[in-house]
Amino acid sequence: MAVLGIDLGTSKLSVAVFCDGSADVLRNDIGNRGTPSCVYADPSLPPEEWETGETALRKQVFEPSRTIRNSKYLFGISSSVDIGALSSYPSGE
Repeated sequence: MAVLGIDLGTSKLSVAVFCDGSADVLRNDIGNRGTPSCVYADPSLPPEEWETGETALRKQVFEPSRTIRNSKYLFGISSSVDIGALSSYPSGE
């Protein structure tokens, strides 16, 4: 049996598979074992088309107000995160 492990770190996330007595950290689409915990939210696109990971991190340089990083620090707060006309509550409200 295989077991999947997900590490939702503050700055990066990683996924590993434990099978037959050993663990292997999976690589993302560009070959890295960790993916930046970053989302570039473009209000003109549906959320499923927003950029994530390395691409979102690069876009942060040009449009920081549309980039969400370190969201783990926001869990449990009652204020919203606003990107253009969109609002989200990290607490799940």
